[in-house]
Amino acid sequence: MSDTSHLRPQHIPLERTSLHEASAARRDNLLRTLRLLGADLYDLHLPETQYLPQLMKPHEKLLGILYGKYKHANNQPIGRGLIAATDQRLLFLDRKPFYIHFDELIYAVVSGITYAHVGFSTMVTISTRMGDVSFRTFNRTAARYFVTAVEQMVFKQQRKGSYDYNY
Repeated sequence: MSDTSHLRPQHIPLERTSLHEASAARRDNLLRTLRLLGADLYDLHLPETQYLPQLMKPHEKLLGILYGKYKHANNQPIGRGLIAATDQRLLFLDRKPFYIHFDELIYAVVSGITYAHVGFSTMVTISTRMGDVSFRTFNRTAARYFVTAVEQMVFKQQRKGSYDYNY
């Protein structure tokens, strides 16, 4: 495996503003971080990307992001959205005109994450105590960064042995 330590993104705390309202420097830093995490040009213009800063807490750090089609194991409908790994939680976001669905998961409820790559498609499944969520994406780079970030945070949570609910 090649050394990718030089590709680690800078972690940027975001304010509770939309991407368009953020200062130019902060917006540029966020876009640079997303690109380093594997987001492509199409991903950067999605409505979910524009709304993400509003969900993030002021000093929360973005560690990984995954865009794609998702399906819940409990037979909820398939949609397209993103899931972001931060240093505090997972943020799920699906935004359409007149529709916003978001949810958060703390790492304490994540029991595992799987990664499968077949052809051009990559499948990432997050297993939780509440059920599984699967994302299908064509962006293998973003999927790798995301899986690595979630694994590190889950292991960190397990070593800590308890969860700080006052983040």
